[in-house]
This record gives sequence, structure tokens and C-alpha cells, in this order.
Amino acid sequence: MLEDEGDIKLLYQAIQELNSSVGLNRNGTNTVSLIFVEMDLRYSVFEEIQSAFLKYLAHRNIDKIKYLDLIDIINNTLPKDRELSYVILNKIIIGFAHHYYPELQQIANRIISEEGHTIYKYFNPNNIDN
Repeated sequence: MLEDEGDIKLLYQAIQELNSSVGLNRNGTNTVSLIFVEMDLRYSVFEEIQSAFLKYLAHRNIDKIKYLDLIDIINNTLPKDRELSYVILNKIIIGFAHHYYPELQQIANRIISEEGHTIYKYFNPNNIDN
């Protein structure tokens, strides 16, 4: 079915279109898997992060889950030549919270709130029309 790179690009485009029609929220986390595709990360990286999150969560109460621990898990799992921005790291955490690990939802909500506060804090309406 997928015979060449063009077919794979078409499939990827179809997934993006479906995601768009579902309606991205402001954090763009309707599908955490699509974030990995967009960042050109392999499925094996997704599996490693998913497994590392599972191991981390298995030994902690919700109130003991730390944002920086999750960031470290992702960064330590990425290929050595890859670095992701905090925006993408946050999307990954939020995506896993929404789709795989509801225990992360409290942290995801704090990330969303903090990002909203940061955007509002530096928002200057005078720059819109310039």
C-alpha cells in the first residue's frame, strides 16, 4: 500500500488534515503521535518515552510527579543529536496526559495555565497592527 516516500507523505498529510478537521486545541495535542511524526522521531523513541513514563508513574503518587523529571525522561530518551524546545516537550507531556496517562493531567493543566499566563504577560496589543 505505501510503496514509496510520496505515499508516506500523502498518508502524513491525510493525518494532519484529519487532525485539523477535529480541531487543534491551542496546545496542538489532539494526537501525541503526530508530534513525534512532525519532529521526525521514530516509533522506537515514542515507545521508550511511553515505557519510561509508565515506570516513573508506577512508583509515585500524583502529588509527587515532577515536571522536570518528565522533561529529563524525554530528553534522556531522545537521540543524542536531537534537542526539542520546551514548547514541544510540553506538547508531548500534555499529549501523553490526554491519551495515555491521566495521572499526568494535573501537570498538563499547570503547563497549559503557565503557558497562557506567559503569553498574556508578554502580549502587547499595540504590536498587532504594526
